[in-house]
Amino acid sequence: MSTALTKCRRLKGTLFVSLVIGLLASIFAPAFAPPLYAHGGGTPRLTSVPVGPYRLYAWTDPEPWRVGPAHVSLAVTKLNPDTSSNQVEIPVTDVAIKVTYTPMLNNAVDPSAAPIVVEAVKQDFLGTFYYEVATDLKREGDWQIDIAVSGPEGSGSQQFPMKSMPALSLNWPLFLGAGAALIVLLALIAIWSRSQQPAQPVHHPHRGVRRVQRRSDRTPERKEA
Repeated sequence: MSTALTKCRRLKGTLFVSLVIGLLASIFAPAFAPPLYAHGGGTPRLTSVPVGPYRLYAWTDPEPWRVGPAHVSLAVTKLNPDTSSNQVEIPVTDVAIKVTYTPMLNNAVDPSAAPIVVEAVKQDFLGTFYYEVATDLKREGDWQIDIAVSGPEGSGSQQFPMKSMPALSLNWPLFLGAGAALIVLLALIAIWSRSQQPAQPVHHPHRGVRRVQRRSDRTPERKEA
């Protein structure tokens, strides 16, 4: 009976702790979540647009862009010469791609800020036909993203506009509220844990036993004749 009761209490404790951990994760995750990168996905910016003899696809991440890490995923294709195939376009992996981030101001190039030029890197683990570019934006505002593709069959370029928002700052009201919630939850855990401990019985010595012991300790007096 005591073993089953102990297992039941342990199960309740495990469920309670799991609930607390899940609640804390939901509270703190929005404040500390890092940006997610596309790796072959994200928000579509260019879809099968011509760049010389090729076709270009581009995605950006995160959404929206902010001051800090910014990411562009790219794929290059060309028309399938086999007209009998259901695959209209086939991936191209022997091209070089250069991405230029140009700061803009009032729909013109901002002369006070230098553009960022990055070579795209082919991602072999994504099927060998995705290219990716990662950079760090230092300013908020408008950007023009130019993508130049060059390969054995020719070259071409396309562009699209982007806007970067201010960098995310720590939400102090949320952070302090989460800290207070954590303190309350820890206090509840301590109270609950203490309430689950069985009370220890207190053993009082029996007075009758003590009297008998005392009487037995006495040495009987010898009566002289």
